[in-house]
Amino acid sequence: MQSIWRFDPTSLKLFIAACELGSIARAAERENRVASAVSKRIAELEEAVGTPLFYRHKKGITATPAGQCLFEHATRVVDDLLQMSAQMSGFAKGRRGISGSARTAPASFSSCPTTFAPSVRSTPVLK
Repeated sequence: MQSIWRFDPTSLKLFIAACELGSIARAAERENRVASAVSKRIAELEEAVGTPLFYRHKKGITATPAGQCLFEHATRVVDDLLQMSAQMSGFAKGRRGISGSARTAPASFSSCPTTFAPSVRSTPVLK
């Protein structure tokens, strides 16, 4: 299996479209790409995971068990990236911000230095 960095957002988005539409050609059309480019991205994903992601039929494609698993993960990843982008856009436009010295808040404060963790916990997020 290749590095996780082979799972780029564009390839995941194209893979999701192919799963949802059951066709590389329709996925290409929806995503404003040529079918050969979508097919290449899917082949690269299959190489990265080391197994086929689709069963290919005369009338389209269906996800293999590995493809179904990747679809579930890819959907969450792409949704998270879209949410992240929207939230970062709010910061860039000055509509969101964090007051005080805290700029990021880790998921768990147990690993934070004791002098930093209390300030992060009590720092309000401005909207």
